[in-house]
Amino acid sequence: MLPLLIGGAPCAGKSTLAKALASERGGIVGHVDDLSDAFKLEVLPERHKYPWLFSTFKTTAEDFWKNRKPKDLLELEIEQATEYWPTLRALIKAKK
Repeated sequence: MLPLLIGGAPCAGKSTLAKALASERGGIVGHVDDLSDAFKLEVLPERHKYPWLFSTFKTTAEDFWKNRKPKDLLELEIEQATEYWPTLRALIKAKK
């Protein structure tokens, strides 16, 4: 089974969707947050290229949604996806 990557903002329903798909297709659910440390170790020598990975978002889901316009959320998701998913793909390919 190929991995299915689901991204989105906090409280968007990513986990609910992933659990439903895994249940229906006999897969497992892994959370990107669980991979964060592995990502950091992998890119540590070039951490300046991945500032988003080393920043922390100390905000509640409510604040995240309340204080951002839809356009800002879309730009944030696109920015993270263009950096995050290729890093994940490289780690999967390297079987780390």
